[in-house]
Amino acid sequence: KTGRLTLTAKRLQRAVQHVHGEVHWNESLAPLLSLQVGGPADVLVFPQDVEDVIRVLVGARTEGIPFVVLGGTNVVVRDKGIRGIVMQLKHLSG
Repeated sequence: KTGRLTLTAKRLQRAVQHVHGEVHWNESLAPLLSLQVGGPADVLVFPQDVEDVIRVLVGARTEGIPFVVLGGTNVVVRDKGIRGIVMQLKHLSG
């Protein structure tokens, strides 16, 4: 027993099923980081608008999925990546 939350693909899919923006699975985060190093996110979401952000937050909470908002500089992600949903807000409009 590891004590880690088990994130099933089905729960992850349900959490982001209504998102209109881009959704990427098992996506490397390195290209998004200033240091260009780091592992993958289970799910990487680029919400297209504020309503999409709300959809992600509600979906993550409903499914018990951890989430992180990625932004800023000098962010370091470990090689094992980030479990759960990562949101990158660079495509956000209105």
